[in-house]
Amino acid sequence: MLTHPLSPSFSPSPFQGLGRAAVQLVGEGDRGFSDVAIEYASPRGDDLDARLLRAMVIKGILEQTTTAQVNLVNADLLSKERGLRISEKTVRSDGGEGAPPLTEMTVRLGTAATRFSAAVGPDGQISVSGTVKAGAPYLTKIGAFDVDLGIEGIFLLTRQIDQPGIIAGVAGVLCAGGVNISYMTVCRTGKGEDAIMAVGLDDRPSEDLIAKITSIEAIAEFALVSED
Repeated sequence: MLTHPLSPSFSPSPFQGLGRAAVQLVGEGDRGFSDVAIEYASPRGDDLDARLLRAMVIKGILEQTTTAQVNLVNADLLSKERGLRISEKTVRSDGGEGAPPLTEMTVRLGTAATRFSAAVGPDGQISVSGTVKAGAPYLTKIGAFDVDLGIEGIFLLTRQIDQPGIIAGVAGVLCAGGVNISYMTVCRTGKGEDAIMAVGLDDRPSEDLIAKITSIEAIAEFALVSED
């Protein structure tokens, strides 16, 4: 049975969402990736015991790619049966007394086949990073884009050219469709260049609403990520 390796006040459970989000950015119908790289940033450096963290990430991945019942005890075994090759790396991060044992985690999937190309990093792999704030999981990076958005619930990602009217256009479509926005954040590579927008939603938008959003001028692609 796995024991808690981190600290009584730190829960690894939010990082299940990091694996789940990474898989949901893989190209539709393509679950053929076999390499999963996990990087931990910790003030403890190589002294970090990441067994539960790894199991949480694997659980989040497998629950999206298999019908088997996955838990923290059988996650490693099921990942081997699935043919996943899990590699891990720990880098030392800054942190004084009272700092959490983990400051950030990055999950990379060994595939460039994605329905959201902005999620592919410079190494040609789907890459997402995350952290925990007040006990809740947050994405801090998608591909090469720095973000700050909650992983819980439902959120819509769009990639577009940075220009006036995009935010209002997406918000207007969702409002007209009766879908409430819980948050909205935009990050960009530069003025008038590529940008990604994350929109937190209280309800899953219909296919009709998605079609209206993607028909907005300058939006190049989208992805819907949820806990389901």
